[in-house]
Amino acid sequence: MIRRVTDYLDATAVRFPDKAAFVDDRRAMTFSELRDEAYHVATGLSGLGGCFKKPVAILMDKQSECVAAMMGAAYSGNFYTVLDSAMPAARMEKIIGTLQPEAFITTAARREQAEAV
Repeated sequence: MIRRVTDYLDATAVRFPDKAAFVDDRRAMTFSELRDEAYHVATGLSGLGGCFKKPVAILMDKQSECVAAMMGAAYSGNFYTVLDSAMPAARMEKIIGTLQPEAFITTAARREQAEAV
């Protein structure tokens, strides 16, 4: 029985490994690629020590890598909040202040913006 979204991804990656899971303006990501990238994120989060059942902030553009980050947070036993890069910095700061994330996932393109908040 599928109980978690990660169970769904695992089952789908086994049944349809080469089927497109997400397609954006830069690439198409298959279900097996999505699962593999999510595992990499989960491994990184698990390596932080003590990062379990904690909030994780994600600041990425709405592309396939963002979905992999979300799934990676779920695989690692954490929960996540996706921050919209277009929202005002004050709103982001308020969310981060309230959330107090254990980890912050971003890309090189959004690194400066992430450091500012």
